Amino acid sequence: MTALANERVAYFNGRIVPESEVLIPFRDRGFIFGDAVFDTARTFNHRPFRLKEHVERLQRSLRYLQIDSGHSVDELVAISEEVLARNLHLIDDDEDYWLTSGSAVAPTPATAWRATRRRPPSSSSARRCRSRRAPSISATGSRW
Repeated sequence: MTALANERVAYFNGRIVPESEVLIPFRDRGFIFGDAVFDTARTFNHRPFRLKEHVERLQRSLRYLQIDSGHSVDELVAISEEVLARNLHLIDDDEDYWLTSGSAVAPTPATAWRATRRRPPSSSSARRCRSRRAPSISATGSRW
């Protein structure tokens, strides 16, 4: 797989693969019972914001639920930075990414990192949120 493919890539169970190859079995405990942990960080000007703090929080949550991601904080930071770097060529200069990470429990613990495109809000959508006093929420089609 080339680093500059036209499809986003994700880290899934030890490999960086095209996003279309990331398949979660329908019997996965994280999918069925919610036995999973996730965290989301974002980028500003294509740079991760407080990535290490997000990963540390993810690891604390995993420890609390007795889920082993199989990676140290530094390894997960490096994985996220690599996933981000391999996806940056797919967005414009004024766009950024959400970095979503998660792990689930047995029978085979799954660890996944993906980057989701984040477009700057238009002035009209920002006005709507302010007028309703609603928080800005980004959702993706991921299972977590």
